[in-house]
Amino acid sequence: MAPRRSARSRLISSVVAAAIACGLVVSGAGLAWANDPSATPDTEAALESVVSETDQAGLEAIDQPETIDQEAVESSSPDDSLGDSPELAESTDPAESANDDGSGPADTVDTTTDGESESAEEATPPADGAADSDAAVRAMSIEESDASPVDTDSVAFWFDGREGSAVVSEGEAGLITISGVVTDAATDTPLVGAVVRLNAGDGPGAEGPVALTDADGAFSAQLEGTQYVHLTFETPEGELYVTAYGWFDGRVDAGNAYDLGRLGLDAGAELSGVLSVPEAPVGRFSASVTIFTPSGEYVAGWYDDAAPGSAVPWSVVVPGGTYVVQLSNGRTGFEELWWDGAASQESSTPVTVAAGDRRGGIDGALSFGSNSISGTVLASDGSPLENVDVSVQGPDGSSSGTTDAGGRYFLGNLQPGNYRVGFWPRYESGGIQTYYGGPDYQSATVLTIPVGTPTALTGIDARIRIGGTVHGPLSPAAADAIDYLGIESAEGSFYSAAVRPDGSFRVIGVPTGTYRITYAIGATSTTYGDPFAVVEGAETTVDLSELSIAASTLVLTIDVPGADQGGYVYLLDPVTHEQVGMQYAPTATATLHAIAGDYLVRYTNWFGATNSVYYGGTSLATAAVLTLLPGETVPIL
Repeated sequence: MAPRRSARSRLISSVVAAAIACGLVVSGAGLAWANDPSATPDTEAALESVVSETDQAGLEAIDQPETIDQEAVESSSPDDSLGDSPELAESTDPAESANDDGSGPADTVDTTTDGESESAEEATPPADGAADSDAAVRAMSIEESDASPVDTDSVAFWFDGREGSAVVSEGEAGLITISGVVTDAATDTPLVGAVVRLNAGDGPGAEGPVALTDADGAFSAQLEGTQYVHLTFETPEGELYVTAYGWFDGRVDAGNAYDLGRLGLDAGAELSGVLSVPEAPVGRFSASVTIFTPSGEYVAGWYDDAAPGSAVPWSVVVPGGTYVVQLSNGRTGFEELWWDGAASQESSTPVTVAAGDRRGGIDGALSFGSNSISGTVLASDGSPLENVDVSVQGPDGSSSGTTDAGGRYFLGNLQPGNYRVGFWPRYESGGIQTYYGGPDYQSATVLTIPVGTPTALTGIDARIRIGGTVHGPLSPAAADAIDYLGIESAEGSFYSAAVRPDGSFRVIGVPTGTYRITYAIGATSTTYGDPFAVVEGAETTVDLSELSIAASTLVLTIDVPGADQGGYVYLLDPVTHEQVGMQYAPTATATLHAIAGDYLVRYTNWFGATNSVYYGGTSLATAAVLTLLPGETVPIL
């Protein structure tokens, strides 16, 4: 198998087709709002966070909306915005998306607990009606705008952390056409043979087409249907250029051609070496190498499968500079290892290279340590199940691996303590996640590795049940407008749907139970239709061809103390007062996309400097109902 390098993947919320521009202005206790475009892919630091997760690639997870009772304490971090679109992340380490209770990644999110990527820092805001919420409420109006999509000859395109644009023109019906020219960033000389990889999809993503640049550095590739698209730009064979990444702001429309213009790759240097893998009773492991600056900032990564007893070559192209090299992160069954035999970053020997250099010989011998857990994973029919992600969760975090063709796994580098073992089948298998000894983390059998005694726990086996499948047609308007589609169980767990280019949707790996359709637009989510039953191993058809989507856009200016330091806007059901939407506002202005309907609007600083303030009133009891109706002008006084 070819070695794989990290790829940054990001799916950004799209502007939905039917929109009203709502100018909301309130002073003192007032609001005026927006989901600031600067809050989408923002900084290199954010990119590095995405790449760091992707380096562990393998497990695919999707962020999912969460419904929170407004009466409860509201607390969260600035990245918890429900307005963010679904984002694909690839990780071989299930612990990277583990829930706060230690339960590992899943296709479900239990809304009664902290979500896998939505940890919150609790804070109790002052009571409603405090000092700053009795200020005068001024006029607020919703201005009418055209409800049809805005025609434009360009769209936002991000290339390696820098915002640019792609020129849009008419293309082939039903197809997305993406083209551009890849060059040397310093000289603007076209690069011949550069590799351009396209990944796309609304649900768990799949590899798309791969294009090579021609003698002019040009490339062109096509995808079917409107969908999210992100791209990876890699060095031509035999040359040294740093891999770059690109993505669009929102879904890319079929029937259009997108010219990305000239895209410059930076010249780099190659770091390489060989990893020696110890013998073990399984067919393969995952090996990884990570490059950091001396201060600990992520730079690049490599990963690949590694057979027991093998010598695995690795290489990474980086910008010229000084780096420290981690040859094992300690989370894939091997002990932590840094270049030159060091056990920590602090004791590792730095490596300095200039653009054009090839520095080899950065080798390492991997080790399992003295403690391990191993077993076999079978399908429901008793056959070995390959590619199941296994996570051993204990006192020092998690260690993870993947089953081989015989369903076997082996995880070393375990410290003394208590452990639970979780099993996550790949999405495409339709299997249901489980734990050793029970269906979930709470019911799992606790395994103990004692202090001072080398321990190998064997026979820690699992059998994977195949879940039910929910599928059906989806109206084109709905497919274009929604940012998330899935099903919600009666217990409040979510399962994400993959929306296909032909307009159909599909959810697999669903446990037996009763469910409803749920979807989100921007900051708001809602359920749709009657409940339906799902049975494991069976298919259930739900027809969404008549689903009608009405969406709105609120543009707000927030005039309260501390608003320029960031805060949250909450949309509440006017009858139940339950929270139905939330979005982080990084500044005193923001844009909020929402499902058309009736809402109460509440604002609070995330750090608690401003008490809760409401649109049209000084408390929850006196707040005015804001009605969002596409195509109408609604004055609010």
